[in-house]
Amino acid sequence: MQQVPETLLAKSKREGRILSLEQHLLDTEQAAVLIFRVDGRWGRNWCRFFGLCDHETQEKFLLNLRIAALFHDLGKANEDFYRAVTRAEFVQQSLRHEHISALLLHLPAVRGWLAHNAALDLEVITAAVLSHHLKAALDGEWKWCQSRRSRILHLFLQHEEVKAIFERIKLLDCCILASTECAIISP
Repeated sequence: MQQVPETLLAKSKREGRILSLEQHLLDTEQAAVLIFRVDGRWGRNWCRFFGLCDHETQEKFLLNLRIAALFHDLGKANEDFYRAVTRAEFVQQSLRHEHISALLLHLPAVRGWLAHNAALDLEVITAAVLSHHLKAALDGEWKWCQSRRSRILHLFLQHEEVKAIFERIKLLDCCILASTECAIISP
């Protein structure tokens, strides 16, 4: 197993710039909030089209969207992805990062942690996370959770950036649904 890196990367370094995984996930959440805000044209039209008419339903939609945004690339916290974005040569990854992200949502500790909130639809969140690159299928090249290499894949889930995202999700969950009892234990 390679050593846990100091900074998890969301993408390869470009022109000397580094984008940490944590910052990328926070940026994605912020972009989702800005694009789909219900007082804006895009958000209003989206909600109207999908029949999300009352304030409570719109808030649930936004909460699920924000949680999906924060989870969508957590699967990049693994040794294969880190190698792929730090080496000049091509690195074949064992599993696609969005497949790993979707699997994280189904870990018993994570699922139990999020399931306390009735406003969260874990299946919808998982579908959004899994399909954000449109590379998940029942068969073929993007077969769901099909390992491309036979080996153990080490995840960096104890990394401070991953812990910070879980803390952000915990905070978001408590702030948006303040009426919901908030006895959450992070996974």
